[in-house]
Amino acid sequence: MIQGLDALHTGIEIDAEYKPSRLVTLRSYISLGKWNWKNDVSAKIYDDYSGLEIGNVNVYSDGLAVGDAPQTQLAF
Repeated sequence: MIQGLDALHTGIEIDAEYKPSRLVTLRSYISLGKWNWKNDVSAKIYDDYSGLEIGNVNVYSDGLAVGDAPQTQLAF
């Protein structure tokens, strides 16, 4: 289990819409982000079956990019 991990999420999003006629609508967007972990932490390791704590590990995450989502997106 990891506790005390902090992240900084910064960025900008822009979207636009252009309607050249009643039947046609053009949309686009861009999202530029910079998401980084702000600190290193110590994580506890638990046994899956017994639930007992079996150790600790240092997680050197300071400055690494936050995963699980795209930080740059573009659509037309």
